[in-house]
Amino acid sequence: MKKLFFAAFAIILALTTNAQAPSVKKGTKLTYHVTTADREYDYVVTVSNFGATIAFDWKMTDPVNTSGKINITANALAKATVYKNYFEDDSKVTLTKESTVWLSKKNFNELKSKGKTKMNMTGELATYDKEATLQDASYQMNGQSKTAKVIKCQFIKAADTQFTIQVFNDAKNPLIQYMDLGTFTITLKSVE
Repeated sequence: MKKLFFAAFAIILALTTNAQAPSVKKGTKLTYHVTTADREYDYVVTVSNFGATIAFDWKMTDPVNTSGKINITANALAKATVYKNYFEDDSKVTLTKESTVWLSKKNFNELKSKGKTKMNMTGELATYDKEATLQDASYQMNGQSKTAKVIKCQFIKAADTQFTIQVFNDAKNPLIQYMDLGTFTITLKSVE
């Protein structure tokens, strides 16, 4: 009976451990795959600070070959509804009213509690509606396959899905896992 209990416990532990959002700290490297109409490349985020503020270096691989630095202030992480999704080479930007890579607490909490939130991802404030059930998303964590729950939300206009955002279901780390903004998609593929 003890062996059966421990085997069941080990399976439950493995399933719950595998269902967690990625852990992020100073030094964490997030690699996203980007697809546009005419090219594909990786967007690599290397975290230099993770806490009340978030700072990171970023680079886009060949054929884009650009890089820069971003600092997201505590105010932006708390209240932003506008998101920076386009970057200039060699830029050093401090976001005080915008966020990027992470949803603000405001947007995340509204999705969780109200099932909808207003976000400006493309230059226009739009209402994103949350799907009723959480989705599974896969990524690599230090070379091992992981699956975690994500909140999926969409901006739908005239019964046609315009944009889709998926964010890990983690209030302490509302990291964007996937975005489709019409002109490009971005998907988290690995965390190191």
